[in-house]
Amino acid sequence: MAASLKYILFPFVAWIACGTIKFAINFIRAGFDLKKARQLIGYGGFPSTHTTVVSSAVFFIGFEHGFDSSIFSLALAILIIVIMDAHGLRRNVGWHAEILSRFAEDF
Repeated sequence: MAASLKYILFPFVAWIACGTIKFAINFIRAGFDLKKARQLIGYGGFPSTHTTVVSSAVFFIGFEHGFDSSIFSLALAILIIVIMDAHGLRRNVGWHAEILSRFAEDF
């Protein structure tokens, strides 16, 4: 398999695996109700799909080029930014949901 195809295939497989795990978690949380589980799927929650895709590419770079290579260092910096962004987004979404819930209770 060409090296460039691996960099596309592995993150895609990680994305599918992450989505499957996320659905399974929501399916169990919804009491094994398929309709409720589908409604729970969306942005947020664990595992983070975009973090999974980026981290799979970063670690593949590490295994292919070495964990002491400059390309791995750059990829790791991007991964840290993605993780920080995902964490900040989830915190802000939770904060907005709390405010909207209080607002909805008043009406």
